[in-house]
Amino acid sequence: MPEANNMIPDWFDIAIADGLQKLMALRLDNTPSADTILQTADVWVDVLWKKHKWGDELGGEAINNAFLTLAQNCTRWPSPSEFSRCLPVLPGSTQEQLYGKTTPEWRAHQKKHMSQLLAKLDLNLPKIPS
Repeated sequence: MPEANNMIPDWFDIAIADGLQKLMALRLDNTPSADTILQTADVWVDVLWKKHKWGDELGGEAINNAFLTLAQNCTRWPSPSEFSRCLPVLPGSTQEQLYGKTTPEWRAHQKKHMSQLLAKLDLNLPKIPS
């Protein structure tokens, strides 16, 4: 599948196809039919190749792990964006730029802030554990 002046490498096509086959075997809700899975795979390859910087740090192992995470957690057929959220956040990646690095201190601060907001709303919701 051409992308600008580059070709998507075979390893990427194979890794995505292999992961999609594993998901198909689970028979999740909204699984594409056998006669449309090739087109589905083409869309996934095209979307994911353009969305991420694939290479040594983000390659076949990361793809396999993301599909394993989906297989363990999904009850319906996932989207490419759900797959992307299962990939590791790499330094300089779009995810890091959008969400930044999270630290235990940052998470503790966010929990405290959320508890304060909920207290102001007084909705009688359960307290967020520290």
